[in-house]
Amino acid sequence: MFPFTVSTMANFIDAQNLAYIGLFLQLFLSFLNTLMIYRVGKSVFGKIPEAERIAELSARFYVVSHSAVYQVAFYSENLFLFLSLFGLSIIYSGK
Repeated sequence: MFPFTVSTMANFIDAQNLAYIGLFLQLFLSFLNTLMIYRVGKSVFGKIPEAERIAELSARFYVVSHSAVYQVAFYSENLFLFLSLFGLSIIYSGK
């Protein structure tokens, strides 16, 4: 799915270098994943007083974790993590 997304973006903006598009997509998805981890954390722990602190800590741990190697490599982990977190945010939002 990740190669399809990169090639679709390249065709959409008429770019020649897929490496730059892949790197931009990975960094953008890493940023979105950090925000989604924070949002899901607030939704899951919303009933306790430290919910915001726990959500912020979990987002920070995601940024400095050993999986940061995969955040800039051209793997599909960021895309699938984003899709999973997006689904969780919809489930926990109750909509």
